[in-house]
Amino acid sequence: MRTASSTQLCDDPPHSAATYARDTQVAVSLIVPCYNGEGGLVRSLAALRQWLQQQDVETEVILSDDGSNPAAAALLDRCARQSKRICVVRSSRNRGKGHAIRLGLEASRGEYCVFLDSDLAYPLSEVALIVSALDDGADVAIANRLAPESRYEMSPAFITYLFSRHLGSRIFNGLIRLMLLSGVQDTQAGLKGFRRSTARLIAERNTVTGFAFDVEALVIAKLHACRVKQIPVHFRYDSESSTVHYFRDAWRMSRDLMRIRLNVWRGKYA
Repeated sequence: MRTASSTQLCDDPPHSAATYARDTQVAVSLIVPCYNGEGGLVRSLAALRQWLQQQDVETEVILSDDGSNPAAAALLDRCARQSKRICVVRSSRNRGKGHAIRLGLEASRGEYCVFLDSDLAYPLSEVALIVSALDDGADVAIANRLAPESRYEMSPAFITYLFSRHLGSRIFNGLIRLMLLSGVQDTQAGLKGFRRSTARLIAERNTVTGFAFDVEALVIAKLHACRVKQIPVHFRYDSESSTVHYFRDAWRMSRDLMRIRLNVWRGKYA
């Protein structure tokens, strides 16, 4: 049984996560998948605590630790001890972003479940846009960095991003739209939200543990006729994440896309 500001060890399989107390009704669960990066975590965790204090509805933050090193894990545990509305769920080893998000979804209590990358490249104020879309009837709300109204902030030091990773990701996203998700402009933005019923639907059918989790989640939502709304966002690009090795992860995502496509053919998401 979970008590406030606690840490749980979630060994394989992920469904061994502890059941959570239901005595408090939660409106929004913010799930933050975390893996190492303790330098950036200090700033992000401070911002999360401040944001949480400003919320006028019952909100919880779930820090989903994907097998981080001891220094990063200690930071997450310390943060959870500082607020009764923050908890840590933890995988015993590194399994991938998708696995971390699923642990968070399984642990969450909110009517709306939102996940956000730990570097806070999307300002926390953008979470309200996702929640508002869900409030207005969407089953799934996703950040869309390609919308005309979206805005980027980027240091000139990373201008080469425009010619490498950004171009590559657009090509890759085009492939995703062709194979699986026509009509979805931006599948990989690290800010998405789900109604609880949709989050449960996805968690029960999820098979992908890596960065293609987002694609699989949207495929499952589409197959079950969920209403998906794409939201213009403000996005900040400060640095290349050390946890993302572009070419290696592009190969893994390509492999996972084929697995998702095969799952669709076999009816595994029904």
